[in-house]
Amino acid sequence: MTYPIRVRATALVIENDSILLVEYRDEEGVHYNLPGGGVEPGESVTEGVHRELMEETMLEVTIGPIAFVYEYAPHLNRQDAGSDIHTLYLVFECTPIEGSRPRFPDRPDGDQSGVRWISLTELDDIILYPNIKSHIKQFASNRRTIELIEDHQLEPYPPQVELRELQSEEDDALYEMVQEIGEGQNGFINSLYASDREGFRARLCRNVEYAQGLNLQEGHVPQTIFWFYVQGQPVGYGKLRHHLTDQLREHGGHIGYIIRPSARGKGYGKMVLRELLVEARSRGIRDVLLTCDASNIASRKVIEVNQGVLTESTEDACKYWISLFT
Repeated sequence: MTYPIRVRATALVIENDSILLVEYRDEEGVHYNLPGGGVEPGESVTEGVHRELMEETMLEVTIGPIAFVYEYAPHLNRQDAGSDIHTLYLVFECTPIEGSRPRFPDRPDGDQSGVRWISLTELDDIILYPNIKSHIKQFASNRRTIELIEDHQLEPYPPQVELRELQSEEDDALYEMVQEIGEGQNGFINSLYASDREGFRARLCRNVEYAQGLNLQEGHVPQTIFWFYVQGQPVGYGKLRHHLTDQLREHGGHIGYIIRPSARGKGYGKMVLRELLVEARSRGIRDVLLTCDASNIASRKVIEVNQGVLTESTEDACKYWISLFT
């Protein structure tokens, strides 16, 4: 069972110690409301404020923070008469845009009889629905507000990332990514690159063997390849060498990685290295060596963000160590 609450988008416009109100005349006489009304499907609360102000006062404004929130709960209402709709008023501080002035609309509500500036000193002399005159005067004196937090303006959630170990059978999406990467660059050799799918499958099987330490070429070490996914889509891959040789200590290190060209410039390099370091730690590697070209500023920044400490630098190459058990 749902319990609906109506949300009213309401404007509080105060200028020169006067407040903008909408005047109504009915069988009970004259009363006033703040400009506003129910938020309609498909619009935000602030969009509703703009619409209601135009419909009732023809005024264009800049919408500020929330001045206050008013709740009407029918079951708590002590008055004999009143609406049976549970309503929440979000009252926004609004400032008229330069050159825009309020006026009676061309198509007013049925009982609307005017648009009035009422002095704050005269507020107690009128009937205002709801009866929040003291709250308005208090706000006018201290201007304390509440910030409206809109979800669409928040920082996005961190993307879902995943490392997955290479298998002997993989889908076409990974083959296409490997083809996009090409033979490699900046010292990274794309050992999965092949001219066709059959060649790709053969390289997959070869790398599965390498991960198990089987049929290693002379001078090579066991190495596991991990696919890197962001939001379920493959964006790159990394190599984790299980230990080092003298040659790898000079060039290659424990970890190498690459991001496909179409996914670069989004910070994924930092993410894949972070995930590869977690994997290295889980395998008991205490200190990880990374090497890169000295001119590859982007890779150097990625390593340094992941706590890499520069221990050696020449005109051609840099060596970084990352301690995983500090």
